[in-house]
Amino acid sequence: MKDSASERIKMIPALLAIIALALTGAMKFSLHLT
Repeated sequence: MKDSASERIKMIPALLAIIALALTGAMKFSLHLT
């Protein structure tokens, strides 16, 4: 149980980083279109 919980906690920052990269990528892409 503890191992799975720690793995989930470790995955949260990774997911946030992926979302941040996706948002920045989308913003850059939209800026290039305009």
